[in-house]
Amino acid sequence: MGLMVKSVSSGSILSALIEFVSYALGMGLVVITLTLALAFSKGAVIAVLRKGMLFFQPLGAWLMIAAGAYIVFYWLSIGALIG
Repeated sequence: MGLMVKSVSSGSILSALIEFVSYALGMGLVVITLTLALAFSKGAVIAVLRKGMLFFQPLGAWLMIAAGAYIVFYWLSIGALIG
């Protein structure tokens, strides 16, 4: 909605409508392309994901631990929770 308000405030309603429709068509094209690519390569994607699960699950766990440690460090030092 911000795009539409910016266009209306700086130009005419017609230019805002054209900008909105072109944005919608562009995003629709991206979504349709990705959906069709996934539909046609479904077997290959599933095979890659099954092999990758052995790698992604521990990686995700370590990233969650690192994010939690960073939040604790932030609030103890920069966040001025102590001192």
